[in-house]
Amino acid sequence: MLAPEINQDKFPEYKKFYNDHGYLVIENVFSNEDCFEFKANSENFSKEPDYPVSLNVHRESDFFFNIISNNQIVSLIKFLQDADIDAVNDQYLFKKANTKYGRQSWTLHQDNSYPKAKKDSYIICHVAIDRSEKENGGLIYLDGSHKEDIIDFKNNKSWKEESDLNGITRPGQTITNKDAMLEKYTSIDMIFPKGSISIMHGNLIHGSHANLSPSNDRNQYSMAYMNRNVDFFPGKMSPRIRKKLY
Repeated sequence: MLAPEINQDKFPEYKKFYNDHGYLVIENVFSNEDCFEFKANSENFSKEPDYPVSLNVHRESDFFFNIISNNQIVSLIKFLQDADIDAVNDQYLFKKANTKYGRQSWTLHQDNSYPKAKKDSYIICHVAIDRSEKENGGLIYLDGSHKEDIIDFKNNKSWKEESDLNGITRPGQTITNKDAMLEKYTSIDMIFPKGSISIMHGNLIHGSHANLSPSNDRNQYSMAYMNRNVDFFPGKMSPRIRKKLY
C-alpha cells in the first residue's frame, strides 16, 4: 500500500505560501515505486492508444479511493482550508506523447468555474506520476491569481473537433480577460518532479502546454475537495458527488 510522506511540521509554512500564491508544490511525496503502482492501476482505464482521461476513478478502484482518502493528504488539505472537507471528484490524466490528446493545450481557466462554489472552498491536489514540465505538456500557473473571483469565460471546441496546422488543440474554457490577467500576474511554467504533489486553489488561473515531447508522457492523478456544507454545481458529464472521508 502506498505511503505518501508529508512533513506535518511544515504545515504552517505550506499554508503561508499557499495563501500568498494560490498553489503549493511538495516534492518526494511518492516514491518511484509508488508512481509505478499508479500506472499499473490505471491500465484498466486506458483502453485506447489515445485515451485522454478517466473521471471519478475512486468510485471504481480501491487503489485510487485509498489515495484520495489518504490521511496525510486529507490532513494537509484540512489544514490549508481550516475546515472539514469532503472529496467531490478525481481524474486520471493520460497526456501521452505522440497522441492527439497529448498535443492539446488547455487555455487559461479556473477550475472553480465548473462547480461555482463559494470562494476559498474548492481545492485540487495533483500527483505528478511522471516529471511534468513545459516540453511534455506541463501546467502554467498565474501566481497569486486565486485572489480573483470567478471570471467570465467562453467555451472552446473539444480536443476532438479542431486543431491548428501543428495538430495542437486548445479545448475547455478560456477566461475572457486573458490579456489583462497575464499583465496583472506573473505566468509560471511549472515543473513538478516525479512523485511530487501540487495543491491548487480552485480560483487559480492556470492552463497547460501541449505535449510536444517525442517520447515523454505526462501521467497525472488529480483529486478535488470541497469544504463541508458548501453548495456547488455537480455538473453533468461526470457529476461531482460529495464523499465523506472521515
